[in-house]
Amino acid sequence: MTAKLIGDQSLKKTWADLGAVTMPPDSQIESGWIYQQNPPYQYSNSLLQELGKQDNYLLRSGIPAWHTDTPYQQGDICTYDDAIWQALQSNTGHTPENGSRWERVSKMIRTHKTYTIDSSGADYTSIYAALHDIVQDYPAYILLNGTAHVTLEIQSGYTIQEQILVRGVDLSWIEITSVDPRVTVDTTWITLTMDGVLPFVAAWDGGTSPIINFAFDLDNSQSNCVGLYAGHRSTIIAKKIDAKDSGNVHDNALVAAYGGHITCSGNVTCDGFTDAIKLSQGKLTCKNVNIANHSGKGILANESKINHDALAVTAGTVGLYLRGTEYINAMGVTIAGCSSYAIDIQGCSVQMCTSTSVTGTINVVNCTKGINIKQSKWFSGEIGGHVFVDNVNDTALTIENSIVSVSYLELGQTTANLAGLDVYHSHLLCEYDIKVKTTSTSLSGMNVSWSDINCNDINVDSPAPYCMEIDASTIHCNDIDVTSFTSIGIKSSKSAIKSTGDVNAVMPAVLATGIETYGSEIAANNITCTGQDVIGSYGISARGSRINAAGTITTSDNDCGIEANRGSVVSAGTIASTSCLTYGIHSVAGSEIAAYFYIDTQGATTSGATAHAARISCQGNIDTQAGGSPATTDCQVINGGWICRAGGNGGTNVTVGTINANGYINV
Repeated sequence: MTAKLIGDQSLKKTWADLGAVTMPPDSQIESGWIYQQNPPYQYSNSLLQELGKQDNYLLRSGIPAWHTDTPYQQGDICTYDDAIWQALQSNTGHTPENGSRWERVSKMIRTHKTYTIDSSGADYTSIYAALHDIVQDYPAYILLNGTAHVTLEIQSGYTIQEQILVRGVDLSWIEITSVDPRVTVDTTWITLTMDGVLPFVAAWDGGTSPIINFAFDLDNSQSNCVGLYAGHRSTIIAKKIDAKDSGNVHDNALVAAYGGHITCSGNVTCDGFTDAIKLSQGKLTCKNVNIANHSGKGILANESKINHDALAVTAGTVGLYLRGTEYINAMGVTIAGCSSYAIDIQGCSVQMCTSTSVTGTINVVNCTKGINIKQSKWFSGEIGGHVFVDNVNDTALTIENSIVSVSYLELGQTTANLAGLDVYHSHLLCEYDIKVKTTSTSLSGMNVSWSDINCNDINVDSPAPYCMEIDASTIHCNDIDVTSFTSIGIKSSKSAIKSTGDVNAVMPAVLATGIETYGSEIAANNITCTGQDVIGSYGISARGSRINAAGTITTSDNDCGIEANRGSVVSAGTIASTSCLTYGIHSVAGSEIAAYFYIDTQGATTSGATAHAARISCQGNIDTQAGGSPATTDCQVINGGWICRAGGNGGTNVTVGTINANGYINV
């Protein structure tokens, strides 16, 4: 038969539970069986059944219960009134109680116990007294259905005048609750320092606190206290954490350090304090976190782990400040009113909006600075990760030396930010659109350097000199729309822009260029840079670059529609660069402007098409009717320039201008 252990719920089967049972008479029990006696089988069933019941009792309880008829010898033990007793002398029929015959060895917990805490008329006058007594009397305990075995209930009007300190012992089987919604803590009684902090509740050296299930206010009797502290591989356990700094004079609501862990099955609320939550090589696990009225950082974490559902931070200097930390957020972040960064992370691993059932969002509003991500990995869930930043008086989002994956970026669409998106030495993946709206007249709306961006559409509305400034980077997207710029819509240096849709630059009524490239490549379906008849404006200015549209390039109503310089190639199915003030298209210094179907440069004041030591070519028609006065030239070639129409009609009123240095015109 398999051996049984005390407390094991898998007990022996009791003999004859369903059989016939008859207890032998006392005379038979006293004499036992005699020679050649043939007792009834019911007697044997009864005796074996009784032995089985006694065995199971001992297996379940370990110690037999006291009975008035049992003679006890010195040293015998029994259980009585939820306690274990030992006989100090032989006795029979004497109820166990402390005295000459019996000594209580230990109490036992068989059912859930509740003890009251109050200054008078309660079970205990302090939490410490209750914990000390319970721990002394209950060295062994059993959890029933996963709930605490003992509850300490703080009575109405009670003020806590003590610290709750747990070192190296597990008190997770005790829960502390309160009758009142909130309990005041008199901080003059917080006098013992743990790792340089003054905690109200602390666990360290492997200890586990009682379950905290009450809201508390730290009064302003003294300053620089801490609500809960978990240090040195210890754990603070709570069903809810609701900490308030009544006078805004205390350091932290929660601190976890040196392997300490604060775990809360409910929400965490921190009202006041300097840095509301501080982690240093610690861990925080909870549901929602709500932080308000603090003067410093909402969450300050170094080399720590945080796992929670949602975060809301109002005011303070920085909402979420992480260094070398693993951060997991299921449902999103809302941060408002910070005097510095809303989110500032460096060297971190961030999993944002990981819920598979809720579309999580990151909302930042009315902060001095937006989101700053450095040397980190930021990944969003499949259905969440929408980032909204509004009314920030600096750059909305900065990504540096990082890998960032989000679902959607909307920076300044409700209320514009000062500056938009800066990406340096990073990879940015946005499943849907990137939208940027800014107010700065000096900072670029979107600045990308030595980076890769993959997204759906890009929309930048910025009065800065450059809507988009791209350097040594690659952008893969669908459509790009830029507007409101004061100098250049898209400025690209040593970069590649691969658009499967259209690229549109809405030209302002000032001297500006729609697209300006240096050593770059732009590929799109259609490209449009329509101007507003401003002298000196360019639709497209290419330097050592390749610009290609599978469909149409439209650059009308500029001073110069398209200028290809320094070996550039600008090509499209159709090129329409009409009504320009000086040049319709201008190919210079070994460059080429080419169209497959049609080139239309009607209405240029000086020259519809000019090739200056360069080429202009088209498989179809070239229509270069000039519309200026007093002197107009439809086509001109300079210093060996070359203009050629391979087929079709040459257009209306085509006039061959000056041919200089073996130039060639065939229209």
